[in-house]
Amino acid sequence: MKTLKTIGLLGFGEVGQRLADDLSALPDVSLCAWDVQFRTEGSGDRAALARYMILRSVRHGERRNEEMREVAETVEEAGLEPWMSRASARRQEWASQFKAALDCEDLDSVLDSIRSEMRC
Repeated sequence: MKTLKTIGLLGFGEVGQRLADDLSALPDVSLCAWDVQFRTEGSGDRAALARYMILRSVRHGERRNEEMREVAETVEEAGLEPWMSRASARRQEWASQFKAALDCEDLDSVLDSIRSEMRC
């Protein structure tokens, strides 16, 4: 479950599309736990959960990008190469560009909005 939560938080891109396509393969018990943790409505509503997680990446991407860039600087100052924090910052910045999706009411509309902006 931690891995899937991380994927949802780091952005959606191809991974998010796969998540949306493969939600039916996830066990209901995990989704119920996610419903409680993320306060989505309708336990087991996989489309609502996917929409919720994708839109969190869009909504909070700018702030998370800034935070992860600060983390990268700290890691670098400690003498380590900040591969993951830099990659996370880039993904968060990328996710934040799809603000039009925030107005979408359902998962299909969210994904359509993102796809159309990616084609521009």
